[in-house]
Amino acid sequence: MSTDPTIQSASVSAEESGFELNPDYVRSELTLHWLFLLMAAIIILLSFLMRSEGEKSVFLPGFASAMPETCSAQRLFGIDCPGCGMTRAFISISSAQFSRAWNFNPASFIVYFFVAVQIPWHTFQIWRLTARRQPLVTAWAYMAPIGVVVILTINWIWKISTELGS
Repeated sequence: MSTDPTIQSASVSAEESGFELNPDYVRSELTLHWLFLLMAAIIILLSFLMRSEGEKSVFLPGFASAMPETCSAQRLFGIDCPGCGMTRAFISISSAQFSRAWNFNPASFIVYFFVAVQIPWHTFQIWRLTARRQPLVTAWAYMAPIGVVVILTINWIWKISTELGS
């Protein structure tokens, strides 16, 4: 056992040890958490405010004409990308049209949940940082986005293989 008082036990939190958070670290962490919180909130809010008609048309609130198609894979190669249908699916989920969302992109339910969870997660992290506490660090914060990408990829491969098979 070390008797050096500067060496902290892994089980002692920053608050308990009296360790001060670096102001530059806090500022950069707060900026990132606010950015992710705002992006997630805007995505969820827009999914409630936007509307989708037919198979491809998506309308912003207050606009009478549909947004243009944005999928480069569809334009260049004639195939859907892993995220194709995600906007229309989010709009459908927010409107409680779950079977319609499933038809647009089955992976949308997991992605929607992942985006929605960002709101309380980043709010909590912002609260911790403003209370001069260390943000929580968990493997889930790194594994969840990787899991979402894997699910989107598997869903895309399944979709492409069933389209080629028919």
